[in-house]
Amino acid sequence: MSTPAGQYPQPSGQPGYWNGPKSASTGQNGLAVAGFVLGLIALLLSWVPVVNLFGDFLAVLGLVFGGVGMAKGRNKGLAIAAVVMSICAIGLSIVMGAAFAASMSTS
Repeated sequence: MSTPAGQYPQPSGQPGYWNGPKSASTGQNGLAVAGFVLGLIALLLSWVPVVNLFGDFLAVLGLVFGGVGMAKGRNKGLAIAAVVMSICAIGLSIVMGAAFAASMSTS
């Protein structure tokens, strides 16, 4: 049976049921996201002289998670950003620690 132009066909049989929302597994890489967040927090904490020791710990975790996220192969851009931010956080923490130690020894 055909339907006239511009009209929808009549539903037949049992009505369709909503199966709920689609799953969020569209290629997300949880380790890359975790590494990115840890690297970002470590980068922010690396500016504070004493707190940057905790930031170094987070940077190492971000480096590990980002590296594993790159090895998984999905969403490599976020994993690369996590690794770069973690390395920058470690480097900045070393520079800020040296500057803080130099300022404390001269006064």
